[in-house]
Amino acid sequence: MKRTFTHGIGLAVFVFIISFLCVFTVKAATKSVPSPVSTRPPVTPWSNVCSNTDINVKVLLANNNPAQTLAGGSVNISGAIVNVNSYPIPDLSMSVRLVHLAKNFGSSYDTIIDTVGWSTALSGSYVSANSSANFSITVPIPSGLVSGPYLIEIFLNGSKQFAVGGNEYMGVPAATSPLTVSSSQKQTSYFDLSSLKVNGMAPNKQFVRTPYGVGSATSSVEFISSIYGTQTATTSIAIAIANTHSVSSTATVKWNLFKGDFVDVAKIVDTKTDSVALLPGKNTTVSFSSSAVIGSRYTLVGELQDGSKKSFFSVHLYRPNVNELMPLSLRLDSVPSASGAGSISGCLVRSSYATTTPVAALSLTDANGSTIWSSSLPIKSRLLISSFHLPIDSSSDLVGPLTLSLKTTDASGKVTSFASVKYPYEALSRPIWSNVWFFVIVALVCIVLIILIAYLKKSNKAKSLTSPTQ
Repeated sequence: MKRTFTHGIGLAVFVFIISFLCVFTVKAATKSVPSPVSTRPPVTPWSNVCSNTDINVKVLLANNNPAQTLAGGSVNISGAIVNVNSYPIPDLSMSVRLVHLAKNFGSSYDTIIDTVGWSTALSGSYVSANSSANFSITVPIPSGLVSGPYLIEIFLNGSKQFAVGGNEYMGVPAATSPLTVSSSQKQTSYFDLSSLKVNGMAPNKQFVRTPYGVGSATSSVEFISSIYGTQTATTSIAIAIANTHSVSSTATVKWNLFKGDFVDVAKIVDTKTDSVALLPGKNTTVSFSSSAVIGSRYTLVGELQDGSKKSFFSVHLYRPNVNELMPLSLRLDSVPSASGAGSISGCLVRSSYATTTPVAALSLTDANGSTIWSSSLPIKSRLLISSFHLPIDSSSDLVGPLTLSLKTTDASGKVTSFASVKYPYEALSRPIWSNVWFFVIVALVCIVLIILIAYLKKSNKAKSLTSPTQ
């Protein structure tokens, strides 16, 4: 009996070792096999419809009932990010804005008074294909707020440069959560959005977003810049700070100009900090001027700091007739494998019908930076929006981590934009049983186990025959 028990322990240890080797071998087979570089271009990669944005990514909140809190407190927001696409959404970040509303909640409410909070959460997260991921974030409520109705707006961005859930550029959040704040604070200061002027002109009202209903609220003002005729790189923005305090104070205004449609510290092209004296009960105009608007799309963010109270506003600047490509989306639709090609998709936009030929260079690299696939495509179309869909060849299964990159250049070879999407191993990994090595190893393990079981039975039978009878 003791010998049989010892054999059982040995068998268990053996199975454990074999199982470990199975996992190691499968991972090695899928991650370590090198792939040849492919530069095969498609025949007709371009179309004039940018239909490949991630519109099937939703944010579902666990509780959307109006919350109540004190100024200086916090609110927990939880829910799920649902991806019903057949491809993963990696490198996610959640942009969270807290806005002050002019009226109470209902079927509709008046314009937003102020954006009092703007933060980022869940940076670097991902949602696999046809799946969901739960999230929970804590939204701090500043102590300097006045009482009233507020709204938490949630936007999902990919790689800090693509709209994934909702759209910050268009001012449409993926989800909103109403909130009532109680405070002893009676006075405040904030950017008066109605006073906004760009190059001395007020924005056209069609580009000022006024919220109607919780599903379409926004805190941003989008302005199509008035530099259509001049094509000048110098742009001036002026806005008034409204101050309802009964005493004077000194506030700080920070200006950051970003290249592109999203806030990313790596893409700041101009910055400035001003000290502003706020008079009691008066409006004070502040301004920002920059000569860095040489491309087609920029985002300016102003941040007011008055004691413990902050106020934000953003302006999106669009400069026409600049032959510059900007990426709107970039994704890996399917992972290439030994059994078939993968594919990538993307969308580019430019503000000119110029006849010159810019170039989009695409590449897929592994964790070591080695190029797995690349393609360089001249964009001969004069369309403002061009989408593409390209096949990717590989002689082996690719699991990750992988990086998909896009670089655009103008006719002179100057780089006009760059985008990259990082896919972690977990976001791209296939089920272990999808690899042929899994079946081979399982078959070998089964054969070995059958042999061992037969051996143990034969050994026990022989022992019983040679044992002395009692």
